[in-house]
Amino acid sequence: MYTTIIIGGGPAALQLGYFLNKINESYIILERNEICGSFFEKYPHSNGLISINKIHTGKTDKEFNLRHDWNSLLNEHALEMKAYSEKYYPNRQSLVKYLNDFKEHHEIKVKYNTEVINVTKNDQDVFEIFTSNGDVLLCKKLVVATGLSKPNLPSNIINIEKYAKHYSEFGKDFFLKDKNLKKYKNKRILILGNGNSAFELGNILNEVCASVRILGRYRTPKLAFSTHYAGDVRSVYLPYYDTFFLKSLNSIDFLRDEVYKLKHEKKKYYLIQNCPCECNVYEDEAFDEILNCTGWRMDTDMFSSQLQPQMDCSGKYPMLFSNYESYNIDNMFFIGSLMHSSDNKKSSGGFIHGFRYLIESFVRMNYTAFEYNKLETCDQVVETFMHRINVSSALYQMFGVLCDIFFKHESSFFHVEQVPLQYLLSNLNTKLNIPNTVVFIVTLEFNPVYETNLQKIGDKPTSIGRESNAQLLHPVVRIFDNKSKDMQGLSLQRLDLECDDIVHFDEHLTADFTNDKKYKNKFMRLIKSYGLD
Repeated sequence: MYTTIIIGGGPAALQLGYFLNKINESYIILERNEICGSFFEKYPHSNGLISINKIHTGKTDKEFNLRHDWNSLLNEHALEMKAYSEKYYPNRQSLVKYLNDFKEHHEIKVKYNTEVINVTKNDQDVFEIFTSNGDVLLCKKLVVATGLSKPNLPSNIINIEKYAKHYSEFGKDFFLKDKNLKKYKNKRILILGNGNSAFELGNILNEVCASVRILGRYRTPKLAFSTHYAGDVRSVYLPYYDTFFLKSLNSIDFLRDEVYKLKHEKKKYYLIQNCPCECNVYEDEAFDEILNCTGWRMDTDMFSSQLQPQMDCSGKYPMLFSNYESYNIDNMFFIGSLMHSSDNKKSSGGFIHGFRYLIESFVRMNYTAFEYNKLETCDQVVETFMHRINVSSALYQMFGVLCDIFFKHESSFFHVEQVPLQYLLSNLNTKLNIPNTVVFIVTLEFNPVYETNLQKIGDKPTSIGRESNAQLLHPVVRIFDNKSKDMQGLSLQRLDLECDDIVHFDEHLTADFTNDKKYKNKFMRLIKSYGLD
């Protein structure tokens, strides 16, 4: 029997395997294919990733450079994506090669060609994993790292599965082959969904189609450079916008909150209203093909009826406690993009550059412990603060989710790095013993109300005394007096209400927080104002 079994052999499983190797944990990764990261063998269809690989930063600090490397996994041997591609947006083959070399280099334990077909629990509260090979594997802790792997089908479009081919149904390199693209020449295409995959295919098909219409649930697709969320539509796909706004036969539209139906008649496809009159949404307009780019959700088919994890209201993500354990199944954990329920649309936990840090914290919460760094003087506290806000990749990528904490206990200061803020507040927190003292909670954050006016994005709205107006990433310090009240058991919303103070520091156009007056001296004054010098 293993202590831990990990299902799925993608980047999240490899990252966890790396950390479990370091603590000599008994584990195995079960991968249904013959290589790791097999998802990226096929996707994205355009072959280009949208994860940043900025090699030249002008810095030599590895931690800082990870701020601009969204593909590498955490490891002490500097095995990084830059050795596999120099492109700012690498191709997917480079990532697959990197992941499999990472597995070999770190001797991560993976059992290939092993598909999990059923997961149950026995009377001893031990998981039983039944595989396609006929094996039955046992473990105390089950970690699910299968990602979002099942096509998402909107419930308000009848016949979508019958008449609209999902993004996943096209073969590897399908859209990279001229013979396939020729089939779309002069065709009118409707793409359902208005996320990255919709715009990805829209750009590809624009080269050959007579017209492409992208139809989603938002009046205006959310753009990553506005929302600061990496999962929203990225600028690499924005050429399609030109074809709409410059009126080059393509279009972008959205569905109202109604039920619709797809209809196939005389070799043409129609989007109609689901009503007795069956009115065509686009008058007499017909389409030659309809593509479904409405995304993915978690596949729960392998779990027995007694072990079905509770899902969120969208049915996309599992519901998780602050330590990433299932709401309703003890010792079942979720990592990788499945960790994203708590920070979906808010931070970067659904992507490699975010969940690599969440997995490191996951190990500390569930296997090892957080480290307390002892600091002797107030000057050391301030220098540590300055280093972290300017160098830490964890705070930078998991903005508003991971925090550093500083406090003084007896005659010494202490610093703890990279703590999930939700876990710090949770009643499940058994790994962080915060004494009855004043606690400084440090995060990097964007303004939660993002700018939608394109003319103002990038403007600097702050001035002295108005730092809370910052739109771009900036340091935020919450001060909580743990002597008179207990932070454990608070929600994130209650934290802001119960805090003794919330101090915003000025934003900077390139996130350079080295100015002594704006950052160093201000933090020093803050510490002294609470009598902790």
